[in-house]
Amino acid sequence: MPVPIAWRPAEESSHPRRSGRAGVRGPGDTVRAVAPLTPEQLRTRERVETVIRLVAPALNLVLAVGDRLSRIVEPEDHEYYPPR
Repeated sequence: MPVPIAWRPAEESSHPRRSGRAGVRGPGDTVRAVAPLTPEQLRTRERVETVIRLVAPALNLVLAVGDRLSRIVEPEDHEYYPPR
């Protein structure tokens, strides 16, 4: 009874990518998960990251004020259960 390919050791596999070199890459091998960004996409990413960097201090201030305000309004939260 023949053994299915998935159960065979790598060196016995007839599939070219599963033959003996499982997980081994040579010096010229590269792996690209996605296509490279176009110049327009790079510019857009830079703009968005710049806006985030500029707005981050204001957002931190909003969070800090909201935290202080919530502690003043209701110092003890009776419905709070700490995560396990």
